[in-house]
Amino acid sequence: MADSRQSENPPLVLKGELGIQQAEEMHQSLLRALEQAQWLEVDLSQAREVGLCCLQLLCSAHRSAHEQGKRLTIKPGASPDFWNAVSRAGYLGQRGCNGQEDTGCLWNTEEES
Repeated sequence: MADSRQSENPPLVLKGELGIQQAEEMHQSLLRALEQAQWLEVDLSQAREVGLCCLQLLCSAHRSAHEQGKRLTIKPGASPDFWNAVSRAGYLGQRGCNGQEDTGCLWNTEEES
């Protein structure tokens, strides 16, 4: 979901290879960032070789943020590698977490390439 406002905090930058080997570090980074922000924006402009585990972590973090009354969004300009991984996983066009449209969906955005 695109929004003209910006997060008050600097974005969490996730760059380079985002596969199973980086999953634990990514998980901890997301946890720390969500603890400190009401609105966490994730910068994936330099992401490459994005694995399904990365997408699952982002989806879970988005759902957790929603449950805490917070927001997690993807900063516009995410890399083509990222959007290709989202597309391959079948996430594009989702309407909400587990079919619950009131939660919105991290993947439902106008920004994908």
